[in-house]
Amino acid sequence: ARTATWEGLLQIVVPRQAGEVYTLEQLAIQGLDELMAEALGDGPHSTRLGQQVHAAVLQGCPMTIRGRLWGLLLDVAVRRNKGHYSTLVARTLGPELAQCEQLGA
Repeated sequence: ARTATWEGLLQIVVPRQAGEVYTLEQLAIQGLDELMAEALGDGPHSTRLGQQVHAAVLQGCPMTIRGRLWGLLLDVAVRRNKGHYSTLVARTLGPELAQCEQLGA
């Protein structure tokens, strides 16, 4: 059931030619980034799609796409940016206290 749910969601954003059949992993490679961007975006269908993705996540995600999906959900690319931690500290503590934090004070 989980696989069918995710296949259905991914087929929304992955165009197919007549007669083509994709595995869940192929669909994920082609469309998971776009699905998540649309689900979390401000588009006209984003709220409903976001609710569907949320329900699918709660239901569970198949092993074949789990790593890729959680990477997107956790926004791994942003967390790997150099200086991201410092930016978060500055935003939370303010620039003056963030400077002390960087100096180890």
